[in-house]
Amino acid sequence: MTKPAAPQREVEDTGSALLEVMLTRANLQCPWKRVKANKGAAGMDGLDIAQTTDYLKVQGPEIRQQLLQGRYCPSPVRRVAIAKPDGG
Repeated sequence: MTKPAAPQREVEDTGSALLEVMLTRANLQCPWKRVKANKGAAGMDGLDIAQTTDYLKVQGPEIRQQLLQGRYCPSPVRRVAIAKPDGG
């Protein structure tokens, strides 16, 4: 006689829970304040601090949802190879 299957329980994925904590507003404010205090330079997208603030006010919630749902697809990174004297 076979043993009946144990009822399956929903177990929250630890990775998802951690990602949710990482993406809280309070957790993201600390590094943002440091970048702002250091007068962070524009990145590859050319946006300065003020422009990035405006962009994140509009797009931030959608980006957060995409990250939590595993649908976020970042833009490709532009690479530049820098020749080293030792060939590394």
